[in-house]
Amino acid sequence: MPAGFLQRCYAILIDLIIFGMIISSFSLYFPLIQYMGDKVQLASNISAIYLYFILPIQLVNQTAGMFILKLKVLNHSNLPNWYFGIRFNVYWILFAVLFPLMIFSKNRQSLFDKFSCATVIRQEQK
Repeated sequence: MPAGFLQRCYAILIDLIIFGMIISSFSLYFPLIQYMGDKVQLASNISAIYLYFILPIQLVNQTAGMFILKLKVLNHSNLPNWYFGIRFNVYWILFAVLFPLMIFSKNRQSLFDKFSCATVIRQEQK
């Protein structure tokens, strides 16, 4: 069953809360990163984003927020998982920017889902 718009928004909200907690706790344990320069901070931020948002999509097709709400991303393309994970998250960024232009089809698939050849589904209870 395709996931609805609000379920997906709740999942990204949960992800952002968890990600913020991870980043803030990381800066408490490694305070010297703040003083190492802009390039080190940028590299650590990009690494954190990759490890939290992109890698889980590549490995298990869901982030922590999606796991909590029992959502999963299905790859309908022949793309390798590493490329698909990056592409899916880039389309999420486009979604945030182009939010007013999102149009959902009858099977709850948005434009960025169609562009990334993906469907977010709600997992059935076992």
